[in-house]
Amino acid sequence: MENKRKRILDMVKDGKLSTDEALTLLEALDREEAGEMAPKEDPAESGKQDANGGSGEAGSTTGQKKFRDADRNINETKEKLFDLVGGALKKIKDFDLQLGQSAEVSHVFQQSLPETDMIELDIANGHLTFKQWDQEDVRVECQAKVYRTNDREDARSFLLNNSTFSVEGGRLVFSTQSKWMKVDTAVYVPASRYRKITLSTFNGNVQVKDIQADQLKVKTLHGKVLVEHADLETAEVETGNGTIDFDGNTIGQVEAQTMNGDIRWNGACRRSDFEAFNGNITVKMAPGADSLHSKTVSGNIEMTIPENISVHGEGKTNFGNFAIDLQGMEKYEERKEMIQKVARFSRKGTTEPALYIFADAKTGSITINEQKLEEEESPEA
Repeated sequence: MENKRKRILDMVKDGKLSTDEALTLLEALDREEAGEMAPKEDPAESGKQDANGGSGEAGSTTGQKKFRDADRNINETKEKLFDLVGGALKKIKDFDLQLGQSAEVSHVFQQSLPETDMIELDIANGHLTFKQWDQEDVRVECQAKVYRTNDREDARSFLLNNSTFSVEGGRLVFSTQSKWMKVDTAVYVPASRYRKITLSTFNGNVQVKDIQADQLKVKTLHGKVLVEHADLETAEVETGNGTIDFDGNTIGQVEAQTMNGDIRWNGACRRSDFEAFNGNITVKMAPGADSLHSKTVSGNIEMTIPENISVHGEGKTNFGNFAIDLQGMEKYEERKEMIQKVARFSRKGTTEPALYIFADAKTGSITINEQKLEEEESPEA
């Protein structure tokens, strides 16, 4: 336990966790320690209580098991935060220890793009922007800072020798793998529908704009992700430390996960699955959705759905509250179990099939409301 507390305090000292985040983790450790140190109940006393008070060993055991299960789930997710975020930020910090001098250079890779349906971009250190444009070529603009040298020609040679750019076999590949340079990269591809696009960075933000694809995968260990005005069949987005924003997209199925940061959605999607460890989830869903899943450990969930649609679903929270404001609900049931509050609701609207909603906020509150038609149609100022 002491080692875990020390890790939390060290991460606060290094600026890797905020005070609120550290308090949440320390409280989870305290609950875990209290469960381990709780004295075992004397069988004789248990028998007396069962005979006299009516609360037997079975009820006590069931309650303790629920507490243990809840703490175990929180602790498993907490360990993922330590391993992914803590490990990634430690590596980034190690990079900075020996940087010293540096030289900045820019370079552009550009060539015609023949029939291509797969794109793979991998940036070890640096921000990545990916978008379509109205030209027939692919263009990769690199703004690099190369460490351990102050000579621009040496820096340019190092950039070129440690970068891969190829277009062959229907596949576009660009990557920079050296930790001794930071390369902010902007990639422009011809307007077309691509089969699969894979974007990844170790340390950097990712921005995706105006693309069409069957499949999009985005992953960064330390950075924000923004996807806007995209037309996709499926999208998978993951970051260890950063917010995830979706704005103005049309996506068939989307999955998004962050360990530390908010998730925000505004657009159209049939099926969605959002998960955060430490962060709020805010969803503004356009018509046509089939299912909406949201889950956060330390944060609130707020959902806005179209007016008058058919909907049914459930919400769960351990320490928060429910605010479900949907006109014409036919069913609303809220009950409190030993360590969890559960709400179930349904409404018959003008659409079929009904939208299914699942919202789980361990320590936060859940809000579900609907957007009025006049709000959607209001003219811009």
